[in-house]
Amino acid sequence: MIHPGMTYAEYAGIDAVNWSRLKAMRVSPLQFHYELTNPPDADASHFRVGTAAHCRVLEPDSFSQRFVVFSGTRRGKGWEAVKSHAAATGVTVLSEDEATAALGAAASVLTNPHSSAILSAGLREVSITWEDEVTHFDCKGRIDFAGDHMVDLKTTARIEPRAFATQAARLGYHAQFAFYLDGLRANGIANDKPPVLIAVQSALPHDVIVFTIPPHVLDAGRREYRRLLTKLYECAESNRWPGAAPNGPVVFELPRWAYENDYALIEADLEEMP
Repeated sequence: MIHPGMTYAEYAGIDAVNWSRLKAMRVSPLQFHYELTNPPDADASHFRVGTAAHCRVLEPDSFSQRFVVFSGTRRGKGWEAVKSHAAATGVTVLSEDEATAALGAAASVLTNPHSSAILSAGLREVSITWEDEVTHFDCKGRIDFAGDHMVDLKTTARIEPRAFATQAARLGYHAQFAFYLDGLRANGIANDKPPVLIAVQSALPHDVIVFTIPPHVLDAGRREYRRLLTKLYECAESNRWPGAAPNGPVVFELPRWAYENDYALIEADLEEMP
């Protein structure tokens, strides 16, 4: 189902597999199972800046209700009072530097001719739910923007395309895109135009790059998330949640680049190991 207008709190309350949860399977089933009741801490500074910039771009009317800026030191009675208020109301407390960074990043996205054109017409923060046709898991996703293109907005410390691509692969952005697109298709929505990733530097000069996601990247992402869903299904059926090395000891190995020109010798050594 498509749920336009659903709040994030309502979305978070839906019991279903989303990418943020599923990607823990990339570490191990044990990590996934642990995070079911111990979600990762999202209160790091870079998370706060990214979330605030995201809100300013996509939900500007709610920014003042969701965020408050505290200019003092984070200790003493003043800070404790602000923390107590934030806990009671659900607002996020930003430092002055974090607020400046978030607002600057958002302004760059909204004034960049390419990103602003893409975000000019469409639905923002669209929640979707569907049943995976293979595992029959209930799944969900919250899409940043759905217009002519499906859009995801990311803040980043490294904006250079190669550096950003390395980070994107490590964080599974390609699998997230494929997961969301298949969720839309399960709801009868197919868009022939390529999805778009808008990346903005979280620090000055807040450079912006609009990436279009080609089919071969989506295919790689689809293989990745399908592998993780299959693994999750097997673990749920057996109620076994192994760690990262379920089959015993693992031979420690450096990446290929660390050996310079000696990798052929190392490969020969590995072949001789019992």
